[in-house]
Amino acid sequence: MSNEQKQSSQAQPKASAQEAEDSVGKINSSLASSLNSKLAGRASRQDLVNRFIIRDAAKSRQLFKQSDRLDSWLKQRQPKAALVERGLLRRRNSDRGNDGDGDGDGDGDSNAKVASPVSVKKRALGLGALLERRRSRNTLVGMNVIKEEAGVDASLQEAKLRLQKNMNKNKLNSFLTTRASRGSLTRRGILRDRSAEEQVRKRDNVKALLSDFVVRRPTPAKLVEKKIIAGSGAGASANKTAKVVDVPTVVEGALKGKKAVKAAAGWCHSIVLTDDNQVFTFGLDSEGRLGTAADEDDEGDDSDEDAAAGDNAVTAAAAALIGGAVASSGPQLVSSLAGTVSVVDCGDHHSAAVVDGRLFTWGQGSWGRLGLGDQSNHNAPKPVDIEQPVANVSCGAYHTLVLTTDGQVFASGWSKNGRLGIDGTEQSVCTPVRVEALDGVKVVDVKAGHGFSLALSDAGAVYSWGAGLFGALGHGDEADVSKPKQIEALKDVKVTSIAAGKTHALALADDGTVLSWGSNSNGQLGREAHDADVEEEEKKNDGDKKLRIKHNKKMSFSCTPKQVATDAIVGSDAKIIQVAAGKASAFVCDNGKAFAFGAASSGALGTGASAAAKDEQRPVAVAGDHRFVHVASGWLHTLFINDAGALLSCGLNENHRLGF
Repeated sequence: MSNEQKQSSQAQPKASAQEAEDSVGKINSSLASSLNSKLAGRASRQDLVNRFIIRDAAKSRQLFKQSDRLDSWLKQRQPKAALVERGLLRRRNSDRGNDGDGDGDGDGDSNAKVASPVSVKKRALGLGALLERRRSRNTLVGMNVIKEEAGVDASLQEAKLRLQKNMNKNKLNSFLTTRASRGSLTRRGILRDRSAEEQVRKRDNVKALLSDFVVRRPTPAKLVEKKIIAGSGAGASANKTAKVVDVPTVVEGALKGKKAVKAAAGWCHSIVLTDDNQVFTFGLDSEGRLGTAADEDDEGDDSDEDAAAGDNAVTAAAAALIGGAVASSGPQLVSSLAGTVSVVDCGDHHSAAVVDGRLFTWGQGSWGRLGLGDQSNHNAPKPVDIEQPVANVSCGAYHTLVLTTDGQVFASGWSKNGRLGIDGTEQSVCTPVRVEALDGVKVVDVKAGHGFSLALSDAGAVYSWGAGLFGALGHGDEADVSKPKQIEALKDVKVTSIAAGKTHALALADDGTVLSWGSNSNGQLGREAHDADVEEEEKKNDGDKKLRIKHNKKMSFSCTPKQVATDAIVGSDAKIIQVAAGKASAFVCDNGKAFAFGAASSGALGTGASAAAKDEQRPVAVAGDHRFVHVASGWLHTLFINDAGALLSCGLNENHRLGF
């Protein structure tokens, strides 16, 4: 190499060193601060050694020194044969044949070279390689091989717990999504079908109850003798066993010899008050609407009551076995009502009575219609908590109206469409709430329809609120009204009596005229009303599926109260004293005559024509030689009371709603 090349090669390192020195002064201050921070925050060597991340050099050097001394000792130690010759070791039998000269006498060459074992240094190197390949402490902690130290960073521990929870959650989700359903396990015979077993158990219990009932039941002759059923002779009334009774027929049984003073007809049951303050009910008894059974929390030790309860249980069990509901075959006494009864009424699924100024309700409690603070069904009358004395009560389909003696109105039940007349959403109101919008109005009567309400003031004004479907509120349209509103069309009329049906209403003026409004689908308004296309929803079964089919239907209704033409049939010498609104509406005159209009096929008009008759859009005379003083209209039946106090009924006798 020439001198120039040597000088050039020596100059290059110097230049590089000079550049490095120059570049040091050019480092950014923030970068230097960051580097200092990282250097200050790094773990010390001893910390890394304690965490087994790097080896301990001091211990390694000490280990190598120990291995060197051990290796030197091994090289200097005397062979086994020399120790044996010196008597320091005992000769073994296995050594006699392996003495080195092959003669088996054990006198082999004592100076033969002994193979040295593997040096400790090599063992140490192998141990070092093993330590390098070992798993980290975190890995062993994650595998639950060793426990985690208490000094581990809390954030790392929390992250580990979250990871473990997510892993467990994923495993659980995977199990839940892939596991077989209970129905599948039942069909495969892995699980028992508890519903089928329960049904079999109930059926066996019913069979046992029926067997006991059949053994104890009285003979037909005995029932005829006690006049509980009619005999087969000439005195038997044929029309009482018919499905449809189209003329008013006297209801006897438990009412025989008693005088009825008030009656009310619901959807499928009826209620009657007699002059001796006794209340009787008959018809469908599902959900306890008849009030003749012992309630869940009633107590008593009367053996007769226990026997009656047993018979009722058998009847209910038999109905459940055949898939039907329980129905009374005649009037039954509501024995738990004691005192002076002033009012009785019933709706679609519940009943009510006013006894000594206290309100009692019973039947289906859903939506809070009973006003008892819950939505439970009650089989017997229960007192409703209202501070003021009660003057009147009216039961709708899903709500109840209460009138106190000081003219205040209370409501409970389902608040849908504003039928309760109180603020709030369409929720259940389980205790009576005062209708504050009627404050300042002296109310003398209330009536509850299917989804709307009516109130009558002492001045003859009519207020309505709730569902306005088919003009049921009488405000000239079909809009819902959430607060009581006076009917403008009746402002010039002094109304003395009101009646509410499912979606229509009637009003009786002080001059004896009748006004009607709402739905006229069966002629229940008693007059002509305009037709309109209405979308109707019909439910049909298609195998296991329930179909809802909507179609247009011509519907007749009136949104404004108008007069019913009654002069020609009533005459000038008679005056209408009461009205009733149902699918077949009716009114009673002071001369004892009764007239009805509306649905005719059920026989509820009481005119003697049913299946072959068309609906009556004009009032027609009720058949029979009776002087009627009271009328009550239900869904498909009508009740009358004559001047002798006898209760008469006509219409559809399904579920014995007619009382026979």
